[in-house]
Amino acid sequence: MLPSRSRGFTLIEVMVAFSIFALSVGAIFEVFAGATRRAERARENEHLWLTAQSVLSELRVRAAPWPRQDEGSQSIAGADVNWQLTVAPFDTEANPDFPWKAYLVTVHVGSQTSRRDVTLRSIELARAAP
Repeated sequence: MLPSRSRGFTLIEVMVAFSIFALSVGAIFEVFAGATRRAERARENEHLWLTAQSVLSELRVRAAPWPRQDEGSQSIAGADVNWQLTVAPFDTEANPDFPWKAYLVTVHVGSQTSRRDVTLRSIELARAAP
């Protein structure tokens, strides 16, 4: 009977297996890193939209006449967010005696850290001054 010879992996086989493992781990890392970047951009975008909606809501509770221009800044989650509000009469051929007037309201919100911006436009009704 021939003596049994134990056989292991060759150096080439170990190096190929290690290379495949390293490529797989690198690909998985890139997938997770991309998902994290997209989630961060979505979070920043959501903060900008919420700020724009907040500024518009604050305008709605003010009594008319509204200021034609207004601006300000807020710090949200450590990021400085600047907003600008523009109110302009909306052209309608309505009855001039009608007590409600339409206004085109534009809220522009931008962030210096992410270099993103959001513009929200709305037509709002306000009671004209008597």
